[in-house]
Amino acid sequence: MRRIALLAALFCAVCAVELACPLARPLAQEQAAPANGQPLRYQVSFSGLNDKPLMDLLRSVSDTATMANKPPANMFLLRGRARGDLKKLKDAMASRGYFAARVSFAIDEKATPIQVRFTLEPGGAFLLKWVDVELAEGSDPVRFAIPEASVLGLTLDAPAVSKEIVNAEDKLVSYFKNRGYPFAALERRKAVADPQAHTLHVTYIIAPGPYSVFGPTRVTGLKDVNESLLTPLAPWKEGDEYSQEKVELYQRRLADLGLFAKASAAPKKLAGEPGRVEVDAQVTERKPRTFKGGVTYNTDDGPGAQINWEHRNLFGNGERLKLHAAVSQVSSVLEANFENPFFLDQKQRLLAGFRAADENTDAYHGQNVTGEIKISRKLGEHVSAQAGVGYRASLVFDDAANPNTSNTRYNLASIPLGLSADTRDDPLNPSKGWMFALSATPWLDTQGTDLNFLKAVVSGSHYLQVLEKPSLILATRASLGSISGVSASRLVPPDVRFYAGGSGSIRGYAYQSAGPLRGDKPLGGRSLFDFSTELRIRLTEMFGLVFFLDGGNAFEAEYPVPGDGLLLGAGTGLRVYTPIGPFRVDVATPLNRRKTVDDVFQLYISLGQAF
Repeated sequence: MRRIALLAALFCAVCAVELACPLARPLAQEQAAPANGQPLRYQVSFSGLNDKPLMDLLRSVSDTATMANKPPANMFLLRGRARGDLKKLKDAMASRGYFAARVSFAIDEKATPIQVRFTLEPGGAFLLKWVDVELAEGSDPVRFAIPEASVLGLTLDAPAVSKEIVNAEDKLVSYFKNRGYPFAALERRKAVADPQAHTLHVTYIIAPGPYSVFGPTRVTGLKDVNESLLTPLAPWKEGDEYSQEKVELYQRRLADLGLFAKASAAPKKLAGEPGRVEVDAQVTERKPRTFKGGVTYNTDDGPGAQINWEHRNLFGNGERLKLHAAVSQVSSVLEANFENPFFLDQKQRLLAGFRAADENTDAYHGQNVTGEIKISRKLGEHVSAQAGVGYRASLVFDDAANPNTSNTRYNLASIPLGLSADTRDDPLNPSKGWMFALSATPWLDTQGTDLNFLKAVVSGSHYLQVLEKPSLILATRASLGSISGVSASRLVPPDVRFYAGGSGSIRGYAYQSAGPLRGDKPLGGRSLFDFSTELRIRLTEMFGLVFFLDGGNAFEAEYPVPGDGLLLGAGTGLRVYTPIGPFRVDVATPLNRRKTVDDVFQLYISLGQAF
């Protein structure tokens, strides 16, 4: 029994050993400070274990291994360092179920360099044989079946991994809180090991507290935001069984409004009303207005500047008004966008936009004005659909695709339709998740020229975090577009055609130049295919590097014809991470350089990731 008690105590002592382990550093062979006039160098080796993940863990907790580049000054200190590793190594092995493991070391002083050899005797992993959940003494019976081990993320008759056993505590408490017990808490955990059978019996003792239903919701901290805006956000009704998941969803909805610097929600007992809880929401309002400005520089279209003004709570119900102005050597743009976040329904947004632009590119010179009004409706947590109406009037002074015409007017009505899904964790600097968007816009002539066509675009992006430290993210995107209903791209207004090339498309090629050309003049196309792949490495909290490959083309045909040739561009970039998003500097070169058209490289300086 004494051995059992000792093993149980050892298990409890090491249960959290893996909750924050660094990545294993490679073993180093370095020269030390002189000892008796001779440099002290040593190497470290481990034997007796074939489990690579566990071996990586052992190396990461061993001072002898991780500090080989800072060796001690003499053999006495080296032995002390190795001796100090014995308990760490045993605890690490116990965290993976090897509770009876033995660890020893030997030092070969005659070897050059000196050899420090750790010998591991795992003794066989202890298996998690039983998992029990008991109610604390004096608790009333609960209204559901006690969860089994699999519900808690535990596998019976498998090695007893301490991290999983500890994590099961939070899962158990959440299980109770999501079924009507808001004040459930783990009272204690018992672990009993059998050294003869190499098995472990874990018992969780939980105090469920009183069963409760939702009562009223109280919000404190409001100043300019109307409380009526927040009422529909609660995903419950008074009298519903309490669920912590619903409270957390409510908290996320408060934060997603963008109106609060802080937002929290928690259950609170109601005096004199046992069995009912109040949800106490506390918010701190953000300043409603934001003004931002910035400059850009691209070698293909020169320097530029932009300013942005936003009001996030125009009439007290979260209405947003955004004003944007930008100017560069190729365009001047003024935009205004209004959003009502809950239009007639909690799941609907009203979006209204106005845009006026003067564009003078190698492809065309013209002025246009566009107005749109749309309704966006959420179809799920991450999915939404859009539909609306719009109107666009433009005057084209010059069009490279129609060199014999000038001062051409276009007046087109539109019916913008869209479907999108977005799971990205951060729109400005995503590290995980994906985004998909499909848009289809019928354009209808209003001046009797019978110019009617459909413009459709499908696009997507994906973000995969390959490593956490250092942060390594693989980001990819692709888009496909088509204009149907006309026999040639020259019939489509030049400011509606597809173009490729530039900082937001195929880097390495000048703005709008990746596509059909007449000489060096871009003509635009009826279809588009382009893609980008980036490897994003965050070196420090402030700086990062990016390596990228872009490709694609714009095509005269109605649908992309990749066999007609894809243009590829590659390069590298610097990222400086700021509170308002990453500042980027990219340098790209065309891999399919057209000698009379493309420069050797292009430089892009702007705010925000490329995608």
